[in-house]
Amino acid sequence: MTALTKRSWIGVLALSAGVVLAIAASATVLVYEQTQLMDANTKTRALTREMQAFDELVQLRAETQQLEATRGVAAAGAIDWDFYLASFRGAVPAGATLSSISVDSATAFSSITAPSVPLQGPRVAQITVRIESTSADAVTVWLDNISTLPGFADATPTSVSNVPAGFASLVTVHLDAAALTVPKEPTP
Repeated sequence: MTALTKRSWIGVLALSAGVVLAIAASATVLVYEQTQLMDANTKTRALTREMQAFDELVQLRAETQQLEATRGVAAAGAIDWDFYLASFRGAVPAGATLSSISVDSATAFSSITAPSVPLQGPRVAQITVRIESTSADAVTVWLDNISTLPGFADATPTSVSNVPAGFASLVTVHLDAAALTVPKEPTP
């Protein structure tokens, strides 16, 4: 054999060894990735089994919300609107006014729109209020003042705009079933 042939064979052997090492490395990565995939699948199956244990609770919560909504429809006329409107007006800070109030509540013929966010509770009424004020903080103060009212579920400022006197804010207030138990004051 000549020196050139020996070098060629050494090159072929070195190249073959490199290919074998690359194949071994690829196989090792493949085995590792398959193991990771099997672990992830095992965890997914375990989580699915755990979630199935709560199916009955989820169904019970949905039924409870439906019953509370039905109760709200049956007792929609029981909300003391005079109390809430007077409370809303009385909670307005200095330099602010309620320029409009709109009420949407359940009736015997229609129910209020269901919550669109999963963790929002059931509600029996929605009140949209427009507050005009000279200060941007007036809405925050007003929300703090009404947050302790019986039946207050949540409130969300939905828009703020500039008006000649300062600011105009739209706020959506939701009342829950506790609003149905506020005792009505007898009218004189």
